Amino acid sequence: MCDSLVVEIMIEDDITDEEYRQCKFPDKPLNEPVHASADFRFHIATTTVTGAGFKITPLGQLVPRDAQGRRFKHGRIAGYLVEFNPPACMIGHNRQLAVSVYQGVLAAMWSLKYWLVVNGCAKEGLDRIKSANINILSVTLTLLYPRKSEKSARYILGLFRAHTEGLLNTDGKVIAKSFPPEAPKDGTPYTFTSYVDIRSCELSVYVKELNQPNSFTLPIEVEEFELETQQFAVSTLRLEIRTKPAWMKAKELNKLLAWKGARGVESIQLVFGLLRDTLRLDENLRTTTLKKTTVPGLGLKAAQKKYLLYYLAGHNVREHADFKKMDSINASKAYSAVRLPVLNEIKIDFDISNEVRLKQLSEKLCELLVYPGEFTPKDHLAPYVFSRVSAPVALKQLKQLKDIVSGVLESGPRSVPPVPTFTVYRGPNPSVAVKRTAKQVSVNLASAKPRRSSGIGTAPLQKDEDFE
Repeated sequence: MCDSLVVEIMIEDDITDEEYRQCKFPDKPLNEPVHASADFRFHIATTTVTGAGFKITPLGQLVPRDAQGRRFKHGRIAGYLVEFNPPACMIGHNRQLAVSVYQGVLAAMWSLKYWLVVNGCAKEGLDRIKSANINILSVTLTLLYPRKSEKSARYILGLFRAHTEGLLNTDGKVIAKSFPPEAPKDGTPYTFTSYVDIRSCELSVYVKELNQPNSFTLPIEVEEFELETQQFAVSTLRLEIRTKPAWMKAKELNKLLAWKGARGVESIQLVFGLLRDTLRLDENLRTTTLKKTTVPGLGLKAAQKKYLLYYLAGHNVREHADFKKMDSINASKAYSAVRLPVLNEIKIDFDISNEVRLKQLSEKLCELLVYPGEFTPKDHLAPYVFSRVSAPVALKQLKQLKDIVSGVLESGPRSVPPVPTFTVYRGPNPSVAVKRTAKQVSVNLASAKPRRSSGIGTAPLQKDEDFE
């Protein structure tokens, strides 16, 4: 469910200058040349679990007496900003995903630790990186709505676009938009992503296309499973909710414990509520025709009925002559005094034109875009997609500091293991036979286990308290 995240992973600040020097925190990769400027730069690191990239930016200490909380761009490092995609970095693709924010943040922290050690950080420095000092700036929750076909998924995407652009783009404001905005002139199929940008979050809704040039996807090594996953991807509506830092802090969701266990489920539902609120899906806005002949019998005051008839005739109520006679403050108060009773009584909002209300608002979205709960992949796919089965295994593999990081410390920071070229099996004992969906024949998943190599993806597993 967690598709990407942005976190500040801070160093414990109660260390002396001498202790800090012993930590040897790197501000750039070892092989990067010296730059004329001493300012911190961002770096694209590569996870050795899958080969996917993630972004690391060193953070300087806070500028004294700066009310804005700005940090120095050089000097002593206070922590690292990490922009991380858990499915890509831990499994190899994000076509199906179900794992929690909690696990994703831990994966980001241990991926950072690995980058630190291969670029010269000492053990003393690694010991100063702890989960209690993580500040979560943003998370992107991806909700999957599988449909029977790609056509069905794209139909709902069209409803979303029409609804959001009609509902939110009022008074010249462009809050909802789509990219590309128009169909190609060469006649090729029109595929787009619908976006909504508000103060608390950004929404993006789309249907995944295969083989996109900027996406990172390792194919699943079992061909039938790969084909099945592809078919699922192109027939599923994907809805992403990306939270913003100020909202995260205001709702106390910026700490890791807010995403653990039962509290984590509540946090996810709180984020999902942003979607329902933004699209006003729980207000039951009227999307059907209201005949003018029924207006006299409504339980409204005479003035409210007058403005309702004006609205049904296709006019903007704000531009009624009654309000133009008033100054802006009194006009706004008078408008609200008639708008709210009509909205409460018959679920018609004067802020949305009658034409848009009838042609673009969708009651179907109210029923379709409900919280689906955590996505559960099919049993035979769970070890290959980002799930509760595969994520703990991938994270345990990454955390094998004794076998991997300690080996790098002993052998030198250039001792980096190779990365896989397929999404490999990460699950329980693979000797249990399961059925392939495509051909409905038994297959022993032992053949799908990753081959033994020096890669981190096949590191031996040890007991881990995070997943017991």
